[in-house]
Amino acid sequence: MTKRIYRGILLSSVITMLACLIFTIGIQYQMYDESTKDSLKDKAYIISLNSEIGDLSKYADAKERITLITSSGKVLFDNKAIADKMENHLSRKEVKGALDSGEGYAVRRSETLGSKSCYYALKLKNGNILRISDDSLTVWTVLINLLPAICAIAIMTLVLSSVLAAVISKKILKPLNSIDLENPDAQNVYDELIPFINKINMQNRKIDRQIARLTRSRREFDIITENMSEGLVLTDIKGNILTHNKGIEKFFGVGEDINGKNILTLNRS
Repeated sequence: MTKRIYRGILLSSVITMLACLIFTIGIQYQMYDESTKDSLKDKAYIISLNSEIGDLSKYADAKERITLITSSGKVLFDNKAIADKMENHLSRKEVKGALDSGEGYAVRRSETLGSKSCYYALKLKNGNILRISDDSLTVWTVLINLLPAICAIAIMTLVLSSVLAAVISKKILKPLNSIDLENPDAQNVYDELIPFINKINMQNRKIDRQIARLTRSRREFDIITENMSEGLVLTDIKGNILTHNKGIEKFFGVGEDINGKNILTLNRS
């Protein structure tokens, strides 16, 4: 039972650890996505306040990708590519969002590179679209990067859980192992064990009544057989003597120690 409790506590600890880990990573990743979106949005608004918005050449070395697009989808400027060679962007989700509601946001993933690109588009007063994008890691890439730390945490958690599970399982079973079956009421046990203790008490009382009844019957039997003048012997199915009276001892001239012997030994004596 100790092993079952130990395994149960250990399994619960591992499942709880995994659930907390997944939940924490999920929440952090969600917050990271929101932070990336807000960062792109803030940078787009700062750039849009530039009075020389038509000249974005000074952002050529910017970390983020900055694109200026007309309302028809033609690319006027891109700091990471040659604008004249770029395809029409009117069908892009973030551009559509900006044309419809003033701003748009989209995420496009690259499974081969293990990354994703976040795009934020802002509609300017002159009708053009200012788009800023930046690369971000996918959740699987984040997990792979965090794998050494996750493994270290998992190992420490398993070791700690094993120790705690062993201590807790022994502590849980200690009241059970210390129960005096002859006098269970004298023990301090969990409330959940009270029905079990009551059942032991009932069983003990039942056994006591049966013993008293057998003792009384044996005493009555002894009184009757001792007052008999005839010899009386009781055997089991193998012929071994279970009990006898004084008449048998006198008749065969034997002592009181014949109980347990085979009755044939009396005939031979």
